[in-house]
Amino acid sequence: MSDIGQNKEDYTDEVKINEAMQDIISQLDLDPSQVDAFRESMDTGEPLYVFLGIDQKEMQHRYALAHHLYAMKKYEDAEDHFSMLCLLSNNSSANWMGLGACRLELGKYDDALNAFTVASVLNGLEDIEPVYWIGICYLRKGDRKTAKDTFRRCLGFGHPEEREQNFFFERAMTILSSLDDVED
Repeated sequence: MSDIGQNKEDYTDEVKINEAMQDIISQLDLDPSQVDAFRESMDTGEPLYVFLGIDQKEMQHRYALAHHLYAMKKYEDAEDHFSMLCLLSNNSSANWMGLGACRLELGKYDDALNAFTVASVLNGLEDIEPVYWIGICYLRKGDRKTAKDTFRRCLGFGHPEEREQNFFFERAMTILSSLDDVED
């Protein structure tokens, strides 16, 4: 791609980021004196919950509520709560895993893929669990080839002596075996 095309993409990304920031600012109903402080806290990577003065105990309570709603199969309500948790603490892989799980149950496979991918990246691409669930999303979408490739990636995670004891490794092997038994 030419430098001109790249600059256009960078500009487009910057516009999208600025629009998202404006949306957040309007949803938080910040007065003008708080906007600069908010932007500064976001630039430093500080989670939004810190800027808003929400303590860790409250965040744990919010996570427990979202998890409870999920366990009660109230997936839409749980999705709303996990979405808020992801906004408040965007660097928590547990929040993204919860959001992905809700969206998977709701049949929002592309959105679930996005959430599980964020969780995987936050875990340094070294955790089998989000990759396993990415494979499940592809299966549910009917994309058997990509699902198979994803489950094959799962087989490379972890230390060889520990793999057989890992639930996700075992499930990935089982699913991959059943996919291999059926022609594409």
